[in-house]
Amino acid sequence: MKYLFFSLLIGLVSCADDTTSDAIKKQSDKTSDTIPQTRYREELTSIKEDPKVVILKENKVPITGIIYDTYENGNLKFENSRKNGMADGESKFWDENGNLLYEANYKEGKENGFH
Repeated sequence: MKYLFFSLLIGLVSCADDTTSDAIKKQSDKTSDTIPQTRYREELTSIKEDPKVVILKENKVPITGIIYDTYENGNLKFENSRKNGMADGESKFWDENGNLLYEANYKEGKENGFH
């Protein structure tokens, strides 16, 4: 039964139609509450002012997921959760050595809670 499940899973994954561009590098991630999030490298996004909404450069769609960037050494520079392009959830910034510099929570684009 276990082998049948994995065979079906592999078959479904191999038959899936990926309609997004190869330029959009998405990675699956799990947040602390185990909700799957799509991850987008910062260079694939742009900011639409008033209100600050982050969109994909390729198709101008507001992002729901996590925007991130890394230092040259591979360590995370920042992670920023977004919902419909607006800051919503955790935002974290690190230095090149991996030390947490700043952490904040957002709800609908505004800081939420104590920091």
